[in-house]
Amino acid sequence: MLVVLYHLEIPGFGNGYLGVDIFFVLSGYLMAQLYDKTPPGTFLLRRFKRIAPAYVVTVGLTTLIVGAIALPADANQRFDRLWFDLFALSNLAFFLENSYFDREAFKPLLNLWSLSIEIQYYLLVPLLLPLLRRSRMLLVVVLSVSVLAATILLTISPKISFFLLPGRIWEFLVGAFIAWHVKWTQDEHWGIRGSAVIITLFFVSLIIPVRPDSMSPLDGHPGVTAFVISLIVGLAISKPLHPSVVTSFWAGRPLATLGDYSYSIYLVHFPVIVVVNYEIFGGTRLGFEDVSKFIFILLVTSLITVAMYRFVEPMRKATRFKFHFSALVLAALSLSIAGMLINRYSYDEEDKKIFAAWDDRDVYRCGKLFRALNPFARVCLLREIETKNHSALLVGDSHADSIKRPLAERLLSRGIETYFYVANDPVIGGQISPNTILSDALNLGVDHVIIHFVSGVFRNLSYIDRLTELTTLLRQNEITVLMIAPVPTMGYPVPKGMYEIKRGDRLMIPTMSIREYDIRNAGFMQFTRAMKLSAANVFFPHEILCSERERCAFQESGRPLYFDRAHLTLTGANKLEPLFSLIADKISNGSEIAPTSN
Repeated sequence: MLVVLYHLEIPGFGNGYLGVDIFFVLSGYLMAQLYDKTPPGTFLLRRFKRIAPAYVVTVGLTTLIVGAIALPADANQRFDRLWFDLFALSNLAFFLENSYFDREAFKPLLNLWSLSIEIQYYLLVPLLLPLLRRSRMLLVVVLSVSVLAATILLTISPKISFFLLPGRIWEFLVGAFIAWHVKWTQDEHWGIRGSAVIITLFFVSLIIPVRPDSMSPLDGHPGVTAFVISLIVGLAISKPLHPSVVTSFWAGRPLATLGDYSYSIYLVHFPVIVVVNYEIFGGTRLGFEDVSKFIFILLVTSLITVAMYRFVEPMRKATRFKFHFSALVLAALSLSIAGMLINRYSYDEEDKKIFAAWDDRDVYRCGKLFRALNPFARVCLLREIETKNHSALLVGDSHADSIKRPLAERLLSRGIETYFYVANDPVIGGQISPNTILSDALNLGVDHVIIHFVSGVFRNLSYIDRLTELTTLLRQNEITVLMIAPVPTMGYPVPKGMYEIKRGDRLMIPTMSIREYDIRNAGFMQFTRAMKLSAANVFFPHEILCSERERCAFQESGRPLYFDRAHLTLTGANKLEPLFSLIADKISNGSEIAPTSN
């Protein structure tokens, strides 16, 4: 219920995703009980039969529907994850992509990440639980170490702790501890007051502020809030609640019935919400627009859930399970392939140029592989170089990320190595301070720092103060500061607008004129003047991108220069090669350090 209400964006359930943490604790409790009574092979086979049929049907049907209704730019994201889903590696697929809470990507089966963790835990059960069952002290030690490890992982990368099993295994072990070491007799229960306290604590924990992208255990996830709610759930299952709570018609019976259908509800509700809300280039849209859409989502979810519960889930009891399941997998693959074929032949070459904008960009920041191999590194080297003449450090937000590859390649051609920050929003985000950047630059032997941020940064006084401090520190240490002015932005998402123009649904894309660019970036110009930056150290993308009848271009030969309304594709960034060449010349030829601002 919590997860569904969260995905429907019902007010008051902003922490509803904590329902997954509850699920992991309950699963750990149940699996500890079930494994005690079952041989390893039988245990794994029963878990497979319980999960696999409805799971496979959900994957096949969703892929078919997405292929039929979604644009290639969106549908290809579903197709790319197909094998991850079928092999229960969805959590790994989403970890390798952008944030769970980034709605820009199209993820109609995002909810499968938690089931992948569940299945991965099942595979560990025959090795882990017999070992921990022997000693309460060993279980406590392993549980404590896993909590500590999850906390450390959170401070390195919230995505690691959120999506991968090492950051979640402690929640299963909390449930196992309750199952093995908290005993109660059949007549024991919490009583009315105890039940009321547990239920109150449970709902209070749902309103504790949590920031899923935070690297702090206090407000990050899974952090203190996840730990608190796991303990509350542990209390709730250590002894039954009062019989009046459990057996009353208004509470216990409806919830028990809902529990019977809960697996199919969890599988079905998310793709239904995303598909019903689908808009071209709209990403993953949750919630609902109006009451009729809300009722429609609930109705479709209910109908598919009932069908899944009555006709698919019972397959686990079939005498010829292997035959039936093999046929089910074949059907799911056939549906998926049909969706791919429908999608492939529904659009012409001009459409595909537009849709290619989604993939027309480099890996995010330094890439997941670098982050995995270097979890504590703050910066990465964008391109290897044998003999370097100079070193540059690129400091900036997502706009710097969109130009980093062509910039680094141009600098590389002049013997200049380029470093970049792993984390987004250095300086302005607060996690990487000006002093930290100075320290990194000195340790790396950097002699030039290139700064590039969106125009809004230069309208924020606190951001300006941090950039002023950074620029001053760098120049005091004889490190040259170069600034790339903000890239022009459009008034509408470019790929979406281009496709709508082609379909006849839109007449034009609101573009930016040179005059509008100057007005928008008055803060940037004021900053460079205040810092007394030499004109030769400031570079302007709009001089290249806005030469077309004094308005800024958004496409070239049918290919979008932006993958949204503000971030350049690689096609767009490559158009700035003359500007990058000027930067390379500036670094190669040397420059005087501008005087420090007072």
